[in-house]
Amino acid sequence: LIMPTLAATATGSGYMEKRSPVGGTYAQAHDVADADDVYNAVPNLFIGQYYRLLPTEYYEVRRSSLVFNTTSIPSGAGIISASLALKVSQLSGATFTLHLVSGADLADTIVVADFGDLLGAVTSFGSVSIAQPAQGTILTITLNATGMAAITKGGTTRFGFRSANDINNIAPTDGTEEGLLYGSASAGNEPVLTIVYSQFPTDPITRVTNLIHRYDRKQGIYMLEGNLGDVTSDMGVPE
Repeated sequence: LIMPTLAATATGSGYMEKRSPVGGTYAQAHDVADADDVYNAVPNLFIGQYYRLLPTEYYEVRRSSLVFNTTSIPSGAGIISASLALKVSQLSGATFTLHLVSGADLADTIVVADFGDLLGAVTSFGSVSIAQPAQGTILTITLNATGMAAITKGGTTRFGFRSANDINNIAPTDGTEEGLLYGSASAGNEPVLTIVYSQFPTDPITRVTNLIHRYDRKQGIYMLEGNLGDVTSDMGVPE
């Protein structure tokens, strides 16, 4: 049985950045409601955080957003599997883990308040550990059950990107850049969400009720009719 597959290219993407005052604290970059700047429809997605020691001392946190058109998936379909492919443009600093999180509260065109909206998005929808990949490497994140449930069937799906240290409120230290990923989003290199789905719900059927046996003498066929959960099914058994 061949299941329908949707390969959705990101129709909108961007990133937000917040920098602490010079000599300020990590919380002044991490725990705030609004970003300093937002960047929409840019060729790269910046995710991660770093601590700059010289020539001036400050913290900076960057979070990203992704928007996908998933209107072609029927509202009653069951999601079988989903994965997100992101092309690496550059990685600066230490090895780190990238998490896909909920972007349900994000605007299609991101605004400064979306930075704070992502602060509460701490449940991982899927992740990938990054260890100095070569430029052009394709990173693949397999969505878990929570992530698949967040796909909007017959509508628009929104996700956010955060680093593990950002989610866990762990400040970068020692003046080194830590986990700053430049993910390519230029034309032809946009993130792609691949979804395999069934035209029918995938929820398990818990009961079979109202079984009726029928025999069609003219056609010589036994008919068995029953309710499978909320679905009525007819099954013919040749003689």
